[in-house]
Amino acid sequence: MTEALKQAFLTNSASSLKFSVIIVMLLVLTKPVMKRYTAGFRYYSWLVVMIIFLIPFGSLGVSYKIDVTPTVVSIQNETGELRKWYEQNVPKMTVTKTVAVENPDKAEQAETDPVGENATSTVAYRKPIDFVLIISLIWALGAIMFFALHMGRYFSFRKAVKRLSSPSGDANTEGILSEEKRFFGITSDIPVRVSAAADTPMLIGIIKPFIILTENDFSEDELRLIFRHELIHYKRRDILYQFITLIFVSLHCYNPFAYITAKVIETDGETACDEMVLKEKNYETRVFYGEMLINFLKTQKQKKSYMTTTFFGGKQGMKKDLH
Repeated sequence: MTEALKQAFLTNSASSLKFSVIIVMLLVLTKPVMKRYTAGFRYYSWLVVMIIFLIPFGSLGVSYKIDVTPTVVSIQNETGELRKWYEQNVPKMTVTKTVAVENPDKAEQAETDPVGENATSTVAYRKPIDFVLIISLIWALGAIMFFALHMGRYFSFRKAVKRLSSPSGDANTEGILSEEKRFFGITSDIPVRVSAAADTPMLIGIIKPFIILTENDFSEDELRLIFRHELIHYKRRDILYQFITLIFVSLHCYNPFAYITAKVIETDGETACDEMVLKEKNYETRVFYGEMLINFLKTQKQKKSYMTTTFFGGKQGMKKDLH
């Protein structure tokens, strides 16, 4: 069990290092790529990168076959020297063990067993502390706690929003939603609830998703754009995408590039969604949509949670939408 844990940690660490190099390269290329490809292309590119490094922990990610035969002997020698240094200098723990002895008369602290056929002697020896195992345990515990914390926040937020919301009950709102669902070919039931606790429209839930509206008095044009935005999230399975992102960040919770990636994914996801909403729309609609984003940005206070979508990707995402 301990060896499996250590192997998982070492494999994940190698994966994290390779992942960091890839992320730096992609971030450097972000501006040049942005001119040629849509936010949707970038959005799904991040997903491909994450999946590659999750199967399993990056064993399929960015590997090269290099002939290292000439250096094998020297590496083994260096490894041997390093091991000797480690055994001599690393902090050690005392372990007590009972062992059989051949000559019980000369052994110190020897005892004859009840049967009188064998003799044992208790000896103490020192062995190096297994730091790899300790770090592996810390990593596993940290990953589990990170995942559990954010899942707990999600369920708590979902429960609070449902408790502090009510069905829209507005025939006009339900009618606009039905029209937008038909536009996308969606037949599943997606309830609409109105909440005073929400400061931006959002889609919540993986298995039984629902749309949350703020208590604003929305016009028909605003509702159409909001529903189209959230239904695009639903159609693209963005909540499931966020769940995969949470698993990835949990496994690499010690790597700052994992958090950077999660933030870029959020921004590109919202920007890609806005691109689809505004596809083939005229200039007036684009300006109208931009004003909606600005208004929600002014009132937005809630911290983004995994497994939820927002109506905009923050200031950076809004800048991309309006350019």
